[in-house]
Amino acid sequence: MKKLIYNLFLIAFSFTIKAQKLVPYTECVIVEGRLNIVDAYYDYSTKTKYIKVNGVNKKFDDVYPPDGKDYAIAADWFINDEKIVVEGKYYEKDPFPKEMNVTEIMSFSRYKGVSVFISVNTTGTPDIIYIPVTTGCEFQSYHLTTPECGEITIKSSKKELKAGENVILSVEVKGMKEGMSYMWETNGTKLSGGESEKVTISTKGVEKWLKAKVWVDNLDEGCESLKYISIPVK
Repeated sequence: MKKLIYNLFLIAFSFTIKAQKLVPYTECVIVEGRLNIVDAYYDYSTKTKYIKVNGVNKKFDDVYPPDGKDYAIAADWFINDEKIVVEGKYYEKDPFPKEMNVTEIMSFSRYKGVSVFISVNTTGTPDIIYIPVTTGCEFQSYHLTTPECGEITIKSSKKELKAGENVILSVEVKGMKEGMSYMWETNGTKLSGGESEKVTISTKGVEKWLKAKVWVDNLDEGCESLKYISIPVK
């Protein structure tokens, strides 16, 4: 009997929600680098978020775009998992983003126009920083890491490739000659024998783009870097 009453309650509640259509809730956004909690509304019938602006309901994403300038989601450096430099320190991206409570973090710095946050309990140089990914208080953590090995350039023997052709890629680290180590990867696969500054790569089986990246490190200097290159294959 209790189970029946509970199920009837859920059904009644569901109908009530649908009848209301616009259900109020709060959403976390960043405006000009500042965290804000704003009042919003969710339409269950259309699965659309709204917000009132001067008394008029507007689509939430039109007012606060999820890929706006205050977020990293569309930035190349974020998409390519690049190291970032904040307050003179290097930070490396962690695997997964997560939602953060506005009471847990505070503003710390900026990186390429995007605000950087840290834990409210942080003292000194932060080991972890948080980059806003999109609306809803979704943040990506970055951890303190080793510095880059200077300016890195990947050179290709060909600007365009035909399927089946070979291409020679070489990496140059400006200002460093000794003690360098290399590891190449192409189209998601580690290149066998690719532990040198110059490698020959086949495009056999590659469609549209040959994508390569190389890890460079120098134990003596305590640095490491990652560089990408993409070459069209026709």
